[in-house]
Parts: sequence; C-alpha cells; structure tokens
Amino acid sequence: MDKYSGYVSNFVLALLHCGTNAHLMHWTTSSYSKHKALARFYDSIVEQTDDYAESYMGKYGQLKKFPNEYHPPNADPIKYFETLSKFVMDIRKELPQDSELNQLVDNIQQNIDSTLYKLKYLN
Repeated sequence: MDKYSGYVSNFVLALLHCGTNAHLMHWTTSSYSKHKALARFYDSIVEQTDDYAESYMGKYGQLKKFPNEYHPPNADPIKYFETLSKFVMDIRKELPQDSELNQLVDNIQQNIDSTLYKLKYLN
C-alpha cells in the first residue's frame, strides 16, 4: 500500500458514486436539457474513473480497500456539481502528480465543468 492509496480509493469511489447520483438526478429532473446533460455525464464519468483507476494501479499497485459510505444527492444538480468540482480540485493535491494521471484528472474536471455549463445555461 502506497501513500496515495487512501486518497485514490476515496477519489475513485466518489466519482463512481457521482455517476450514480447523476443518474438519479437524470431520472428526477423535469428539465429536458438537464436530463440530457446529466445523461451525458453519467455515460462518461464511469469510463473516465476506470481509466484513472487502472492507470494508477498499473503504476502504483492494485487498490484493495474502499470506503463503505454512500452519499445520495440531496441538492439540486447545479449545487451538487459545484460541490463535486470543489472536491476534485481539493483532492487532486493529495493524488499522485504524475503527468499522465494529472491529465486524466483534468479530463474529469473538464467533464464536470462542461456539465455545469449545460446545467446552468442551456435551458
């Protein structure tokens, strides 16, 4: 177990959960544009998370332990994604700083930012 594994486990599990949460918000919104933006997000975030996890494990070793908490969404989608964006910005300081892993985190952040744009401005 390396010094990053706890942070990486939290990071990838939170991202998988945000995919589930986006799917739940997708089902419960009455806005067609939000429905589509959330669908695009949950369709892509699981693959992006898998890319990050597998790249990390290829370099640092297999992750074996993950947190056992799940936090369902309790905010509107915009607030949820703003919180998610802050989470990614904060935790990235604790993740490995290898350029290829940073690029994957950048792609995840871009997906969140793009989804926020669609949720805020495309009605």
